Amino acid sequence: MKKFMKLLIALLAFSGVFLGIATYTGAFLKDDTLALENHFTPGRVTSTVEEDFDGSLKEHVYIRNTGNIDAYIRVAILPLWINEAGNISEDPVTATDFSPFVPMTGWFRGTDGYYYHEEIVPPGELTSMLIDSFLMPVKEDLRFELQIIASAIQADPPHAVAEAWPLVSVGVDGKLVGGGAP
Repeated sequence: MKKFMKLLIALLAFSGVFLGIATYTGAFLKDDTLALENHFTPGRVTSTVEEDFDGSLKEHVYIRNTGNIDAYIRVAILPLWINEAGNISEDPVTATDFSPFVPMTGWFRGTDGYYYHEEIVPPGELTSMLIDSFLMPVKEDLRFELQIIASAIQADPPHAVAEAWPLVSVGVDGKLVGGGAP
């Protein structure tokens, strides 16, 4: 019986040592460090058209970079006749209604029909003026709309601009260059 008691005491001692080591090791493995905060803010590229429009005269048209990173901006300019029901009319817009648009300084027309702002536009800033003023033509039973649809792309890395907008590239001075008027 003495032998059994010695074995039992040895087994209990070994179990106590094993439990102590396991507890001690678990304490080291437990994560007590402070959580690190990720301060990364993903880039957001958005833009909006800003203009003065009184129903017949569109003036002072700019595009604002409403994103949070530097961007290049382009626009599509769509002249449309709208019928009384508010739908696009089947009457085409002719050169008499809307002659080819000549953009202001700082813009160029690409061979793809888009108008490109040459310079990078920082977050919250405006492009140079796209349109100084445009008087809407008048046609019986139709309303003329000059829709301006802006799009933007992050400025960095420059090769991404050329990949997304293949008819333009970023010059060594950081300005967009490419396809002139068709």
